[in-house]
Amino acid sequence: MNLGQITFLCRIVGASLLAVGFLSGTAFSQPKAADTIPVVAPSSYSADAKVGTYNQPEWTTHRKFTTSRSYVIPQGTLGAEMWLKAHKYKDDTPNDYLLQQELEYGLSNRIQLDLYINQLNKEEDGKRKWDTEGVQYEVRWAMANWGEMLLNPTWYFEYHWVKNGPEKGEVRLLLADNIAENWHFSSNLGYELELWGEERERELVATLALGTTSFSQTLSIGAEIKGEWVDTKDTRGHMHPETMIGPSFNWRPTRDVHVDLAPLFGIQDDAPRNEVWLIVGAELN
Repeated sequence: MNLGQITFLCRIVGASLLAVGFLSGTAFSQPKAADTIPVVAPSSYSADAKVGTYNQPEWTTHRKFTTSRSYVIPQGTLGAEMWLKAHKYKDDTPNDYLLQQELEYGLSNRIQLDLYINQLNKEEDGKRKWDTEGVQYEVRWAMANWGEMLLNPTWYFEYHWVKNGPEKGEVRLLLADNIAENWHFSSNLGYELELWGEERERELVATLALGTTSFSQTLSIGAEIKGEWVDTKDTRGHMHPETMIGPSFNWRPTRDVHVDLAPLFGIQDDAPRNEVWLIVGAELN
């Protein structure tokens, strides 16, 4: 990454943090009295304990699943995550690795802001190198406090600036709930479109995740499945499917730190052989 690219990314991060600070200091970040639910957090972590202004279970305050997002984080929460995603292909395509650094902040009115800076490692001309992949801006809005609507629907909007390709826009519907004591469910339905370029690739996404903390409140074990259907301007209506499935692990070594791991395996012959996700995150305030 050259000096110009570093300067550009620093400006993006700086502007984003200033925007978060401004919004959190205005009336936009002040909860209405009617929306405030006095909930006292337990002294030790309990996945189903209700916390925060939105009366949400504690398992939703940090990322629990790698491929499936859930609800929003509590108002005033600042968090950071480091992602590593590895692809291993079945053909001769070289493996690639995506490193993402994320900041997330919870505003009032069930709104969450996220910023990702992405680095991609892949083989070119027989050599491997890291390079900037892009920057992602994300906004989430939960439609109601937890438990007031079926499956707690949350809208997710993302703009993805790509260094060496067309920008992308994405919208998702996030669904999540407790299906039984210490059993947690999340599902996403998404649509992503390249905003310009010759291919104008579009992608439909569906995820499903299920996990339990029945054995240990600090360790969740479950499974995740992710399906993607892709077409381009020249192949509209003939979408190429890729389905990945595998186990899911979520570990909280402390109340404010979480580690997520999901080794997924491709079902179709032309899907990646493996897609391994590793996420380490922490609450910063």
